[in-house]
Amino acid sequence: MYCRRWASENIVQIIVNSLWALFMKMQVSVSEATDCLRKMIGGESMGNWFENMEPMNIQEERANTKRERERADQAEEERDRAEEKLNKTEVERDKAEKTLMDLMKKVYGTKENVIKNLVESCDKTEEEAKRLIQKYW
Repeated sequence: MYCRRWASENIVQIIVNSLWALFMKMQVSVSEATDCLRKMIGGESMGNWFENMEPMNIQEERANTKRERERADQAEEERDRAEEKLNKTEVERDKAEKTLMDLMKKVYGTKENVIKNLVESCDKTEEEAKRLIQKYW
């Protein structure tokens, strides 16, 4: 073993375990991590270990992650506000439809007359008018 020339078995094991933990934390594939550790134990030059690995600025990555989390949180808050507004609008629409149906019931008297006037005056299809009658009559 290359490392045995300069380090005891315990030191080599500590280095291997530390590097393995680092590789897994960085989400390096198991095969790449294993290859790297074999090179170290097998005697290849340590200078070539990471030659194909792209440089990584941990502080920059942390800042990017923080910024993306904040953006995701903002988007979630905006979605929640939009859903709340939609729910409020739906409640207001239901109240307006109920009020309209109560008025039309008083003015036109029968379901058939109300349906006819909803189709003619309110741009409702006959199906929509019947649905309103069923819901609010």
